[in-house]
Amino acid sequence: MYRHTHGSMVLAAASLCALFAAPVAGQNVFNGVITYKLDFEQAPGEEVISSSGSKFRVDAKMAVAGTPQEFIMLYDMASGDVTTVMPAQKRYMTTNYKKMEEAMDKKSADELAPKIVNTGKKETIAGHSCEVWAETDKKMEVCVATDLGHFMPFERGYAMMRARAAAGGASPPVAALIEHFKNGFVPLRMTFSDSKGRPNSVVATSIERKSVPADMFVVPAGYTGMRMP
Repeated sequence: MYRHTHGSMVLAAASLCALFAAPVAGQNVFNGVITYKLDFEQAPGEEVISSSGSKFRVDAKMAVAGTPQEFIMLYDMASGDVTTVMPAQKRYMTTNYKKMEEAMDKKSADELAPKIVNTGKKETIAGHSCEVWAETDKKMEVCVATDLGHFMPFERGYAMMRARAAAGGASPPVAALIEHFKNGFVPLRMTFSDSKGRPNSVVATSIERKSVPADMFVVPAGYTGMRMP
């Protein structure tokens, strides 16, 4: 249940820039911690995302059907490993996402680009200004900060679009989108509906630029590994 809910949050933001990240030379990468409040109908809670270089970690605490649950996700963008850590069971499971990108690697910049428009509105969230962007089908809205740098959990889509545009060109609207987000992309608010049309939101409550210790990105000692079913 948690992984489905967390996936909903990530996919909402991924409509602008997909989840998996790879730093582009010269980019201003955000290193630090951002805390998000999750206002989901079925699983309200909080996610804390810690990012350093090509690694990031998601700590989530949620109330699923009224039952408290806690999960940790560890992402290593260099190797492609994604590790789900389950503190209650002292277990973990590692998969690799790179095969998931094989199909995307064949797409052009225009095919990868999200169908979004800048509404012209701005908000201030967690002390930072952000621009409100909306999907053209109006199913999702995201408020994006461009002055915080590139945040690993939401960067892969931008990096892939930029590479495709450099190799094969892009339409003027897509080229403009790439240019607009060249200095940074950090979603501070995401609102979208679930499969039953119920409103959900993810809102940043605190933003801290700081060094994150390396041991935050490894499985704690004493945990047992599991294989994918």
